[in-house]
Amino acid sequence: MPYVAPIQPGLPRDRILSMGEVMALLEAVEHNHLLMFVLVALNTLARPEAVRELTVFQIDFEHRLIDLNPRGRRQTKKYRPVVPITETLLPWLRSASSEYVVNWFGRPISGVRIA
Repeated sequence: MPYVAPIQPGLPRDRILSMGEVMALLEAVEHNHLLMFVLVALNTLARPEAVRELTVFQIDFEHRLIDLNPRGRRQTKKYRPVVPITETLLPWLRSASSEYVVNWFGRPISGVRIA
């Protein structure tokens, strides 16, 4: 087998959005499913795939926790932690009307693209 040199990890991103940038992002969202995606992403710092796959069964309202790694899914290097539910996100999660928190007419979305 040929030798493949390991890839050196990149530097961490240290860009932090200002409150004005966060407000502009939220105001620019035109569809409810995208707003839910942005709110979950901002309040959990989860990767996009974890946000898209989030179901109501992963939410513990009593203890105000979200398990980003669904039951039965093997934990990988891209660790999906259990995170607290913020005051901002709580009412949005309670309003989820489908199995998938971020959904398009009840079905999970396959991705988020820039138009």
